Amino acid sequence: MTEYEYDLARMFFEEENFDYSSQCIANASHYMSDVGNPMHTGYELETILNQTAHNTYEIYVATQWEAPYFNFKSSVQGNSIDYLLDNPSGGTIQVAEYSHNYIDTLYYKLISLSPQFLYQDEWTKVITQACLVRTSRYMNGHVDLWLLTQIPEQANLPTDPDDDRFYDDLNGNGDIDFADVVLLYNKMDWIAMNEPYRLFDYDCSSEIDIDDVYILFSKV
Repeated sequence: MTEYEYDLARMFFEEENFDYSSQCIANASHYMSDVGNPMHTGYELETILNQTAHNTYEIYVATQWEAPYFNFKSSVQGNSIDYLLDNPSGGTIQVAEYSHNYIDTLYYKLISLSPQFLYQDEWTKVITQACLVRTSRYMNGHVDLWLLTQIPEQANLPTDPDDDRFYDDLNGNGDIDFADVVLLYNKMDWIAMNEPYRLFDYDCSSEIDIDDVYILFSKV
């Protein structure tokens, strides 16, 4: 379903139907983020027969989302890393595989600890923080992939031929060449305003500038 909703989002985006595109990317993002919860990656029968553990965890995360001192919202907002995706389905699988690693420990905590001790338990906090931050990194990449568009006068989307999580092939011809350097130099301002800048911020300075042109030139 992630891939299906993402494909619809891209279709509507390319048609400049941004309302429907936004709805579809929200749906796709929901499917991806849902498996960031370890409780959604296993123990299905146990959860059906006893909703207590699942409900307890939902309440735990909601309660601690904006709690004083330490909270999960600040952990997610403080994330500065994104995982660029080749396809949304693959990203969803990777999120699920990561969170599933914690399900046994988390499930045991949820069924064995009283609410008082659950909220004081460091392992539950660490597991939840790790899954939320990891999921947010995939979500960033998911949205960046959705927002990627052709640079003016180019027929194809930019690509990442060397799989370094930066989109170095600006004209989308499959190679990193001097034409890409010229394109970046001439379209720096347009890229900064219209593309997900993280894909082209080669020096990770949070802006598209001449230093990124130099870095791209060194790859040619």
